[in-house]
Amino acid sequence: VQITYQGPPTEFGWLLPVPRDVEYGLSTDQLFTQLDNQFGPRFNLRTEIDDDCMFGPNQGSEPEVFASAGDDAGARDDADESVAVLSREAVGPYDLSVLVPTSVGALRDWLDSNGYQIPDAADATLSPYVEMGSAFIALKLLPAADSGDVQPLSLRFAGDIPAVPIVPTSVAANPDMGIIVHLLADARGVSTNYRHVSINEATIDWANRGSNYPDVVSQAIDEAGGQAFVTDFAGAHEGVVSLDVIDESALDEIRRIEPSDDGAWVWTEIEDILRRQLRQNDSDFARIARGVISVPETIDINEFLVRPRRFQGREDATLIDVDIDALIARIETEINEVRIAIGDIFARNPYLTRLYSTMSPEEMTVDPVFAWNRDLDSQSNVYNAVRRVSCVLGRPDWDNAIIETESGLRFRERGGDNPNI
Repeated sequence: VQITYQGPPTEFGWLLPVPRDVEYGLSTDQLFTQLDNQFGPRFNLRTEIDDDCMFGPNQGSEPEVFASAGDDAGARDDADESVAVLSREAVGPYDLSVLVPTSVGALRDWLDSNGYQIPDAADATLSPYVEMGSAFIALKLLPAADSGDVQPLSLRFAGDIPAVPIVPTSVAANPDMGIIVHLLADARGVSTNYRHVSINEATIDWANRGSNYPDVVSQAIDEAGGQAFVTDFAGAHEGVVSLDVIDESALDEIRRIEPSDDGAWVWTEIEDILRRQLRQNDSDFARIARGVISVPETIDINEFLVRPRRFQGREDATLIDVDIDALIARIETEINEVRIAIGDIFARNPYLTRLYSTMSPEEMTVDPVFAWNRDLDSQSNVYNAVRRVSCVLGRPDWDNAIIETESGLRFRERGGDNPNI
């Protein structure tokens, strides 16, 4: 589960109904980055100009692509005996508790007395889960954590029916909030209680690489009653999701780095080793780095991480400290263990379905439930269209170009724009 949050760290709170046998741990933003890059919708527009134009045959733009696209851990656990605390511990940046309440009121009392920021409106949405005996995962940030430390969670439990508890989300959701669900199995995933819709390709802003895709999806879902998914992709993922890990030889190299008074030099040596195995924009690496490096007030940590070599030899570089033991421990648990486990899941499940929806709070009244349908065809995430431009007096008539999609839809641009948007 990838959690998106903007705001003061003290106001972060997250509550999720789960089965009582839930196992939890940290996950990685890199997984979601790769899923978006590989399986998000892409819109290709090829332009063809009539041969009799003076500019030569079929001159036009190259195909354009759009990839589219959420008090410390030792605080009171015994605030209310009608809430069973199955576990409570620090998990990465989180103070994480697993709770089983006997009533919504008891759950509210426990959350309030333990400093959780849960809106009052949440109470009504939690009742069905309490009545069915669900446990709840409650999250808040540890005192030393910042909003930028929020990272995905991994939840594992036994069950027969995959579902997403969307109802509690309604109390903090924005209008037309985007929801992406990835399903891994050996066949195409579908929702059994939400409708399936297809987008109207004639309303896509092809000239701007499909930048209005979320709005097009919202329109289709609203027309279907507000509870529906569009399938962005369905098919074999063929191993394209590959998460980098740090091998033991690299960790041994880091362990052998000689101590130095120049902390900038130490970090540069470490970074050179890690960058051979991690992508340049690896968000997990950047987050971990901030947690193991301390810098004086004269140095901005973000500037230091971008170009650590520029700080070598400075007088205040002697005040930069890198906790190598903590770095290695976090690499092993937050990068290697997490990514190897994810790789095993993908290896066992060759078929990926990506479903996308947008929902407003008033539409979040039913949790979507999912199953697999082996009779459905695969679906590509690539949409192609051709813009055909005729000639007037030897010149391309861009104002009246016709766009034709692979599905056979045809519409005329007006003044270079799509009039259907």
